[in-house]
Amino acid sequence: MKPTIDGNLNSAQVPDTMAVGNAAEVGHTTEAPAPPSAESPASVDAAVQAPFFHSDSSCVRFWVVVDGQQVGAMISRDTLHYAFRPQAQGEDPLATYRACSKEIDAAVQRRVAKGSIEPVIVREFDLR
Repeated sequence: MKPTIDGNLNSAQVPDTMAVGNAAEVGHTTEAPAPPSAESPASVDAAVQAPFFHSDSSCVRFWVVVDGQQVGAMISRDTLHYAFRPQAQGEDPLATYRACSKEIDAAVQRRVAKGSIEPVIVREFDLR
């Protein structure tokens, strides 16, 4: 039997995702996956999460490896449009990011080198 939100086994049952108690009791592990080794930059590159478009913020969110560490960053749909495809209409921001990722990633690396912290928000000014 799974514990409930209040920890009482006699109350109504709750789904695993809401259960409180020992992780082993509810079938979840408590250990986070180990991060890629900083000694092996190739493993860090391979482990970088794929970029995605976050519709609530209208930004493409992505990660760039800087000095062996993953740095989260984002660039808005508008910045992508005006910096790379100002004449286009209805373009896919994720496709624009992928087509221009080397330049955008370089902008993130420059911002981090100047002291920016995560998440780095790429501005149109950073791409000039």
